[in-house]
Amino acid sequence: MTFNDPKVVEALDWGVKAYDAQGGYRDYSTIASTWQGDEQFARGQVSMVGYEQWMLSSAVASVAPDLNFWITKVATSPFAALGGLVGGGGDDLQFIEFPAGSETLERAEQQKIESLAKALQERPTLRVEVIGAADLARDRDALALQKMTAEVHRRFTKGGTKNLQAVVSQEREFEFLSDLYAEKLGKQPTKREEVTGGKAVERVLTVDELRQQLIPAMPVEESELRLLAQGRAKTIREQLIAPGRLPEERVFLVESELIRSEGTQVRNRLNLAGN
Repeated sequence: MTFNDPKVVEALDWGVKAYDAQGGYRDYSTIASTWQGDEQFARGQVSMVGYEQWMLSSAVASVAPDLNFWITKVATSPFAALGGLVGGGGDDLQFIEFPAGSETLERAEQQKIESLAKALQERPTLRVEVIGAADLARDRDALALQKMTAEVHRRFTKGGTKNLQAVVSQEREFEFLSDLYAEKLGKQPTKREEVTGGKAVERVLTVDELRQQLIPAMPVEESELRLLAQGRAKTIREQLIAPGRLPEERVFLVESELIRSEGTQVRNRLNLAGN
């Protein structure tokens, strides 16, 4: 067992550079007493970064199973470590966000993937697992709204035979949505409200109100959400393996997931694994 083994050197060097980039302290003496065996690696090549939870990576475990401290691919926060190597990004590199109902990446997310690929180019023993995700509420509503819009367009173009270049006016959209409302909900698109003096009156719903009330009535299957999640994962993978980035064999698609997001965007997770 030796710290000079190439696999050990690579794993340690990766962790050290990551924590140095994040401002970790470089005090060799504070941890030197915990080392066993060869210390040439630390004395001659790099300064060690003090950290309380370094984890024994798979690369090191195969050649040095009985080290008495944990080295890492920085298991507690590997993406933060990678972000430090490319000038920022932090744990955000682990999450790629999409607008609800969309498989299209915004520019900021494309730049995030570019940064991740750049950092991983220097770590050939790591591979990326892409976990596509769809939100049970936000994506469901977005897909329902897309279906509603498509149905309005179908009615306006009479199934794709007329008005193909025209834009649906608000008046015609109101007409189509009102018809759809009556079909889906079995009632007229009106709302009862109280006015001054406590008198109740019926008024016609606005276009926005029609949309909001029709969203729950538009069917969206779980299979459609999973297809959206899979499409997002494929989009991320295509960005990671774009020319000049990572080879295909380092980026894997794993099973998608249906989630409930906290923010307005839908987060898709990435994992790092050793080869």
